[in-house]
Order: sequence, then C-alpha cells, then structure tokens
Amino acid sequence: MVGSIIAGHLAALSNVGPRLFPGVPWRLSGAGLFAAGTALRWWSIVHLGSFFSVDVAIACDHRVVETGPYRVVRHPSYTGLLLQCAGLGVVLGTALSLFVIIVPTFLVLCHRIRVEERALLANFGKDYEVYTRRTKRLLPGVF
Repeated sequence: MVGSIIAGHLAALSNVGPRLFPGVPWRLSGAGLFAAGTALRWWSIVHLGSFFSVDVAIACDHRVVETGPYRVVRHPSYTGLLLQCAGLGVVLGTALSLFVIIVPTFLVLCHRIRVEERALLANFGKDYEVYTRRTKRLLPGVF
C-alpha cells in the first residue's frame, strides 16, 4: 500500500491524465474524506480492543464482534482505509493518482478479507456465518 501511495504522488507530480479535482474546495473535500476514514479506522480498532491484531489471529477469549461499527459492516477498518485512499486521491487531484492509490489497495484488502473470513468461519462456524448474512463486507447494503 505504501507503494500505491508513492505512485499516486508521483502520478500527481507528472501531470499525466486529467485533473479531476482542481481547486481548494476539492482538496478540502478530500481532506474531509481522509479524516472520516481515519476516524472510522480508529473507532474500529479501539472497538475491537484486545481482539485487534495486524496478523490474522484468533485470541483465546475471542468472540464475533457485532457492535459499534461492526454492526454496519464486517470490516469497517478497511472501509476507513479505502476512505483515506479516496481522500488522498482527491487531494492529489488527478484521475491517475486516484486510480493507482485505490485499485491496488482494494485488491490487497479483498485478499486479506478472504483470509480473515476463512479463519473466522473456521473458528466461529455458525455464529460468524449468521453475522455474514446480516452484514456486508465493506459497504453497507452493497459489498
């Protein structure tokens, strides 16, 4: 993901492709998206508490968390990360920047989600399966 962020900055500096988001209002909107994504990621991680890990791991006392932001989507921290990426892309202002930041990040997250969900389903079985039927992965009602 660091690579896609660097590539996004380089794309903005190169002036390749159209400038989709020129001007201060767009930059402020992008900063707002980034801030919203940061807040959602923070809330998601804090809400998980000791269950949060950068590695795919199940704690001894682990349970399916269905409250807070997890009541709305299964991976709100990743939704927050995508909002951060979208915000950064808008701040940088070019279509190419937005593309090279969002697409690789989304693909990496899709893989990570598959790995996490396999582990959660293997560990929690029916409880996690019921939860997956009620909530979408990243975007409420859509995906």
